[in-house]
Amino acid sequence: MVHVPFPSGAPRGGSEVGRRLDSLHVADVMSEAPITVQEATPIADVARALVDRKIHRVPVVESGALVGIVTTTDIVRALADGRIG
Repeated sequence: MVHVPFPSGAPRGGSEVGRRLDSLHVADVMSEAPITVQEATPIADVARALVDRKIHRVPVVESGALVGIVTTTDIVRALADGRIG
């Protein structure tokens, strides 16, 4: 897992908004019980899950470790490039 630091004091779009963001943590806004897929999951199954759940990305997990993320853009690009077809 990659840690992405967000420096304190960085501009966040206004003082009131900044104060509210400073008081929030990831746990306050994250999706709970996200679905995950494996590298061998058929793209059709991933696409159906994205549409059915109205989400735009899904974590790819192998042996309990995050190995990537598949997005709607990834799928559309693969279609446009002829890698899916």
